[in-house]
Amino acid sequence: MTLSRLYQQALKQAPESTALRIDSQSCTYRELDRRVQEYAKALVKLGVRQGDRVGLFMPNCLEIVYCYFACFRLGAIAVPSSYYSRRKELLYEVGLCKTRIYIAHRSMEGEIRDLERETDSLKQIFYLSHSSKGDALDDSWEELVATAREITLPEIQTLAHDPAAIFYTSGSTGRPKGVTHTHGSLFHAASNRCRTFDHTADHVFMTTSYLCHCAAPTILLLPMLLAGGTAVFMSHFTSGDFLGALSNQQVTHAAASPSQWREFTDLVLKETVTFPSLIYATSGGSAVPLSLQDDFFAATGVELTASMGMTECGGYMTVPPNVEQRRGSLGRPAYDTMVRLVDDRYQDVAAGETGQMLVKSPSVMKKYWKDPQSTAAAFEDGWFITGDLARQDKDGYFFFMGRCKNTIIRDSGNISPEEVEDALGRHPDVRQAIVTGVPDPVYEQAVFAFIQPLDPTAPPSTEELDAFLAGQLAARKIPQFYHIIDDFQVKGLLEKIDRKVLQELACKIRQGIEKTN
Repeated sequence: MTLSRLYQQALKQAPESTALRIDSQSCTYRELDRRVQEYAKALVKLGVRQGDRVGLFMPNCLEIVYCYFACFRLGAIAVPSSYYSRRKELLYEVGLCKTRIYIAHRSMEGEIRDLERETDSLKQIFYLSHSSKGDALDDSWEELVATAREITLPEIQTLAHDPAAIFYTSGSTGRPKGVTHTHGSLFHAASNRCRTFDHTADHVFMTTSYLCHCAAPTILLLPMLLAGGTAVFMSHFTSGDFLGALSNQQVTHAAASPSQWREFTDLVLKETVTFPSLIYATSGGSAVPLSLQDDFFAATGVELTASMGMTECGGYMTVPPNVEQRRGSLGRPAYDTMVRLVDDRYQDVAAGETGQMLVKSPSVMKKYWKDPQSTAAAFEDGWFITGDLARQDKDGYFFFMGRCKNTIIRDSGNISPEEVEDALGRHPDVRQAIVTGVPDPVYEQAVFAFIQPLDPTAPPSTEELDAFLAGQLAARKIPQFYHIIDDFQVKGLLEKIDRKVLQELACKIRQGIEKTN
């Protein structure tokens, strides 16, 4: 099955059921199919052919979904730019992918206006203003759509190995890479999730993620359309709107970042509200703090689980509902996904030992666009190299132990920052902790902890934190330095803490302490 026919079963069996909902806008499967065909005809009128790259630059809205599937229908390649991207990043992306046209939201015009004058490949930019159903004729894109409705769509044959979408990595290390997913890898990402979760047409899955990033299409949009369910998104996150949606819109599954779940949980604990339909809640990227899991369960009666995934291979590990939950665990590999733990020579580690995760699945990307060197370096004998560390228990559950680049080396021993963060997070006066390594003249590195207190006016003292950790961690894992911070405003493009920036800040603070002493 090609991606353009992903929702055909739902279209045939329940055309009037809701396929998508974003804020107050929604569309049925019948409306989705109509709009996809209209958008595909507009692309044909522009001369877009199989293999051409079509740029998308917009927040969460119905139109970005129409654009994705219009590209899939024609065999064109959808190239979404991050909602957070700035002009220089857009120029780099156009240059890398030779994007032919951009379809952008009018609110993003400040970053993309006249971009075609600075590039060789980009021919034209079209704008849309808001989520609509064909009536926003003042927009350049909808004007084009209106003039192309009589065009007959060509029959296009797409194969599993044909590129379907290019998603950019956040670029935290060097230039962003164009992660190239095929019709086959995205279809398997959807079908693997459906098999893992036993998704049905009754499921309503909501996420706070942006559709321009790989996570939202692979863990939610495509699986829900394949199952005939309803995919729910927000144009912008607020904890109040998120709470209202989960309590009033029959949401069965939900995904958000740890910081968003924390805001949500803090709000729920102050309210009298129930979530009768919710059966699954997850947070991706790494381990979820145990303190947050405890509070979330107390507030909702539902376990908050961790999931693991990457742009390159989608969500490859999770804990679906109706499966034994183990606090602190990432769960087990998704359907049709294999995970190995290896040492630095790519040899399997012994049972119970920490190793780097390698992933093999038909949902893994095909390549980095126009970057054969990075593509070759990303694989070891057909296995994708994640850079994430984990250990596995006797029952096959994986536990996140950090990332290779984040590991702190002290006195020739490895320390997982996440392990220390989790311990600090249990302190009653700590809202969140981020741990990194700073140079140490004797022990290679010292452990440095940023502490966001629950009450900024009464932060815990160094002595209190040391005493609290003494019963939980080996002495070498207890931080040598603490720094109180009001809020972790340093974020990467995917709402993740930018550890590189925080490490640089920690080194500067460490140097200042040395000069003072």
